[in-house]
Amino acid sequence: MCRKSPDREEIAIGEYQLKKALERVKQERDVKLIINLFHHPLEWLWPRDRKLCRTYFHNTVCLVGHLHDSAGYLSIDYETRVSQFQAGGLYLGSESEWPCQYHYLTFDEDANTLRLDFRKFSKDSRRWVLDGDKGNDGIKVYNNFFLEQKATNKSLTQTIEIQVKQDALFEKYLACTHNEHRHLPAKGFDLTLPVLITQIYVKMRAFLHAESPKKGAGPADFSETGSMRTETGIVDMKQAFGILEKHTIKDMVILGDPGAGKTTLLKYITISLIEDRGKEILGLGSRLIPFFAPLRELKDPRHEDFYSFISRVCCFDDRGVNITNFKDLLEKGKAIILLDGLDEVAATGKRLEVIKWIEKARNTHYNVHFIITSRFAGYTGIYRLDGNLLELAVDDFTPEEIHEFLYNWYRTVEGFLHGGDEDAKKKGEADAEILYNEIVGSKRLKSFVKNPLLLQITALVHRDRGHLPERRVELYEECTSILLEKWDMARGLDVTIRAREARKILQPIALWLHKVDERRSAPLQEIMKVLQKPLEELGKSGVDCEALLKNIRDRSGIFTGYSHDEYGFIHLSFQEYLAAEEIRNRDFQTKK
Repeated sequence: MCRKSPDREEIAIGEYQLKKALERVKQERDVKLIINLFHHPLEWLWPRDRKLCRTYFHNTVCLVGHLHDSAGYLSIDYETRVSQFQAGGLYLGSESEWPCQYHYLTFDEDANTLRLDFRKFSKDSRRWVLDGDKGNDGIKVYNNFFLEQKATNKSLTQTIEIQVKQDALFEKYLACTHNEHRHLPAKGFDLTLPVLITQIYVKMRAFLHAESPKKGAGPADFSETGSMRTETGIVDMKQAFGILEKHTIKDMVILGDPGAGKTTLLKYITISLIEDRGKEILGLGSRLIPFFAPLRELKDPRHEDFYSFISRVCCFDDRGVNITNFKDLLEKGKAIILLDGLDEVAATGKRLEVIKWIEKARNTHYNVHFIITSRFAGYTGIYRLDGNLLELAVDDFTPEEIHEFLYNWYRTVEGFLHGGDEDAKKKGEADAEILYNEIVGSKRLKSFVKNPLLLQITALVHRDRGHLPERRVELYEECTSILLEKWDMARGLDVTIRAREARKILQPIALWLHKVDERRSAPLQEIMKVLQKPLEELGKSGVDCEALLKNIRDRSGIFTGYSHDEYGFIHLSFQEYLAAEEIRNRDFQTKK
């Protein structure tokens, strides 16, 4: 039954007829296996009907159309265990955009397995051949496939017992990972505060990332390279995971400016899952074990495979994780992989190798979510991931979110520094209100604190002084120092150019741009001419100017790319501050 057109999420099977059909089947013979054949995937059902009917699919196989991917998947939650696989047309000989592929499904009750043998059509040989890109060289085996048919309440108990056993295998890992990532990142600041992410975190929203810039768009339309800023399609992370499920998309790329909160977002996902709040916070129906790994730690993708990398970075040896248990977890689709900072692979040649390395891992584990973050500048052209994935870009803070962040931050910080004293927390709330009012009362300041990093720097300066400096230049100076040098040092990255040198390179550019009203960017070739004299003064006249600018662009975010040959400052405040510093330096040199 279809409620209306278009039919996605408008189709209903009807619990009554499904229940009667299955009762009739079980009355007639000793049933070992039930195969349901549907034209549409279960995700296309009307949500209420899907929820009612899913119970009846427990321990069954569903063959469906519209998947257009022979991989299929095994779905397990606290109520049901359902196998869903493609049973659509092959499209052989047609001009369809869908791939020509199919698979054999072999049910072996004696071995207690389901085996998939994948095939694809070779246009070169005009023959069906092994599809080695799927499974393990074209073969995928599900062990322990035939489970005894039990009532739903018994299967629920069994599933929970499996979950408890799974958690026991990763108990030490989960505890250590929770302790490692539960605090708001504050490295790069002179003040270390154990502020819990769950206490401070503001619901992160994202807007759908445009495929390519619109023709005629100017710098003001972009966040960084190639990202169109749009006011449509804004979602929170729970909705984003809902989009993955609705459209049968497995993986997600999260893009954002430096300091936008990409790493914090992955850590928030990690903590939410470890605390078993995945369904509440993220809408993830089944319990997943998270594995958070910074890609900057992947030194040689040609000689370190996916399993070894995750094992090393997630400290499996120290945290009691057996690599075999990890692989089994992946096979069951009970893990989620969080790869942070594709852009932090600075060398472009190596970044291509890392992308291929990620693609291999994604394709091998086709029932595991991969969430990858990157700055815009590191995710353009050939450096984008292929395949079926959702691309999002982190949105700027709204005034309401600025207020919530400051309220939570001040209350938490003052409570920590004063032993949980309630009066101290109330003072923190009052200070948060003072800073918030100052921010919303200044158009320039409100634009400046648009992300968690800049807002936290501003809050730290405000708390330390008791007020924001009257001279905004002092605030921008502190932010510039952190973003140009301290941030990379805190993240363990090699600092290829110190803040002092970076300032001497960026200041002449800022002044040159500032000489034309509202100009924030210029062609790369013109900027390189401006830098000839400053580089000579720094003794760097022989360096590759373009590579140097790209390094500053990729690591700081102050100076960024609007396209492949257009560069400028991400925020006018930085440009004005650096231009003023250049004028002061020139005046000083003239007086000398």
